[in-house]
Amino acid sequence: LLTPTDFHSVMIAEDVSLTGVVSDEQDEAVDLLATWDVEDLDSGVITTLEESIPDETGAVQSTWTTDAAGTFILSLTVDDTDGNTATDFVYVIVEDPADLDLDEDGWTPRQGDCNDDNSGIHPDADEACNTLDDDCNGSTDEPWTATLGQACDGPDIGLCATGALA
Repeated sequence: LLTPTDFHSVMIAEDVSLTGVVSDEQDEAVDLLATWDVEDLDSGVITTLEESIPDETGAVQSTWTTDAAGTFILSLTVDDTDGNTATDFVYVIVEDPADLDLDEDGWTPRQGDCNDDNSGIHPDADEACNTLDDDCNGSTDEPWTATLGQACDGPDIGLCATGALA
């Protein structure tokens, strides 16, 4: 098994290129049967992705499109004409972008971070007067009765006490 490499990491819905080379001492490569399988370690379900005849060099290729997060075993099995079988496998980690904290603010999109490109915006942030939804509650620059940093404290939504944007 050439690709992917062991513990390769991909995102959900990403195509994974599968390449391998198979051989047998007694049989020509084109007389072998190669099978790509994937096992979901969370559920134990094994799915056959493809069965194919290798080309004359023994090369086999396929593509797997990931559809769930988790750890998977991707295997390439070859069967020869005598009924002998050999298998090689790698672990593949599939990640969900909603579980990644790209801006490293301690919040992921699944946890409610509404802008994972800005570490100052997350559900625990103070709302500031800046035309952004800093605290991810669905409202921007909501008025406050007390000043919290540069939080809005007046009736002019989007304007700070001095009348200027923060």
